[in-house]
Amino acid sequence: KDRFPLSIELEATDIREIRGRKALHVSCTTEVSAYIRAVYRLKDEIATDIDLETGCSLRFSKHIEEGDRLKDEYIEFDPVAKTATYYRRETGKGEKVFTPIHTMPIPDGVQDPLSCLLQARALPLADGEDAVIKVNTDKKTYDTHLKAVSRQPIYLPEFGDLRSILIDPTLEYEGIFPSKGRLLMWV
Repeated sequence: KDRFPLSIELEATDIREIRGRKALHVSCTTEVSAYIRAVYRLKDEIATDIDLETGCSLRFSKHIEEGDRLKDEYIEFDPVAKTATYYRRETGKGEKVFTPIHTMPIPDGVQDPLSCLLQARALPLADGEDAVIKVNTDKKTYDTHLKAVSRQPIYLPEFGDLRSILIDPTLEYEGIFPSKGRLLMWV
């Protein structure tokens, strides 16, 4: 882990029940090596709970530690009421007390910044085809345009050849990755 200045770990950990629905819990942790951490603290943890029946996000959380900045919040997606409610952790006494700060309408099939990556993998896109995924973040819903560049195996030493698709996303929001320049992603 400390061989590189930055590590990113993505894992599906378990099946959880969220408001009576079964959901796959997926988390992504980004942190700097111990050497860098001595100068600058960075540990970002985001997670999504994806409804196993619909494939849509039920909850998205993020815990951001970057230098002196700390951000702890989550979004509850209610597909029946078609709303997203944002919650923020109130500071003080170290308690995890979250307060609702914003509720907004959402369209059917909305994703969060992490679940949209898994949704992209499930799309039946041929090389050169485009798709649009609606992503809710930062109190807005954005159209994320995805272009399938190619489908081909990618080799990972621990797993061998894996089926994958190279996606060229057009992001209207910063989300997990900065939206500066071009970003190609294997999913």
